[in-house]
Amino acid sequence: MAELGGHTDKGFLGLFKKKVPEASPVAVPVREGLLHDPSAMIPLLVTVLEEKYPVRVFLNNGSSPYYSHFEREWTEDAVGRIVQSQTHLEKGQYLLLAAMDPPIGNLKIRSATAIRLEFASEHHLLECDVALKQITPERKICLSFPGILRQKPQKRSMIRLPVERNAQVGLAVILPSGTVVDAVVRDICTGGMAFSTRRTVSFVAPTTRPSGVVMPSGIVVDAKVRGTGSDGMSLSAPGTTPHPSRMGRMALSITYPKGEVTVESVLLGSITQDGEYQSRSRFLVSNHHIARQINALVAYIVPDRKSRFSPNPRSKNTPSDKKFSVKHIRKLKNKASNTF
Repeated sequence: MAELGGHTDKGFLGLFKKKVPEASPVAVPVREGLLHDPSAMIPLLVTVLEEKYPVRVFLNNGSSPYYSHFEREWTEDAVGRIVQSQTHLEKGQYLLLAAMDPPIGNLKIRSATAIRLEFASEHHLLECDVALKQITPERKICLSFPGILRQKPQKRSMIRLPVERNAQVGLAVILPSGTVVDAVVRDICTGGMAFSTRRTVSFVAPTTRPSGVVMPSGIVVDAKVRGTGSDGMSLSAPGTTPHPSRMGRMALSITYPKGEVTVESVLLGSITQDGEYQSRSRFLVSNHHIARQINALVAYIVPDRKSRFSPNPRSKNTPSDKKFSVKHIRKLKNKASNTF
């Protein structure tokens, strides 16, 4: 019988004692439900701020979101320096949002009677209702601190569509180090995708970071450089694949016959199967333009699948398996420098 209010379990006749883990200093919710205590809400909100996760804003119970993210505020420290501070959030005083996209939302929120925020933490989808306090001189949106934070498990709220190998959908995974890895899309929805990467990297962009470095974003750079090509790009040794750790950030560059989408993403999980990394990711949609691009991509997958994805008997290799050209790799490397 466990001791009431203690941290041990005596087990049967003092044998087979169960070791109860010590409480974590940061509250990590494990169930769906409501959070009322600010001490439980603040660590989650601080994580969203520090990781700059996107925040979706819904006005007047509408279905179309506006996109933003939490902001720090400029304040004067003890010696008179102007610094950025997140004390307002750590003390549960109020929330600060950056200007929203599309810009019309910054005007509509002034007269909105209902404001709902949606965002994600490591474990949950979170939402709360807030009220407008003011628009700051820096054009930041000051909102009331939520009284209740609703949390839901990170389950798929949208059906992911399987992507056929002959669907002409290509994918390159771009790590903050500049590494570009060829990948194959397995399934997709407007919220994220599943993909697989081979255990051999096609190209590794130049980097001064040595092998095995854990970056602040959570990316583990474990490529072993074998040599340098004439174009200045380093080639990876066979059998090694740089890949992000769980909740690590990356950019996904997706190409298909009607366009191209580059979206920042976070890795939810990855396993090794049949010599490949099978990974799941969540899109971090930061503005309306990217949301429209993703919707167009998913719409391309949905209709008339049989006629569009009919196999070509003359083709030995499917388009999804083709390698990206050196010119395209350079283009992706430039996007990586702008994304991170």
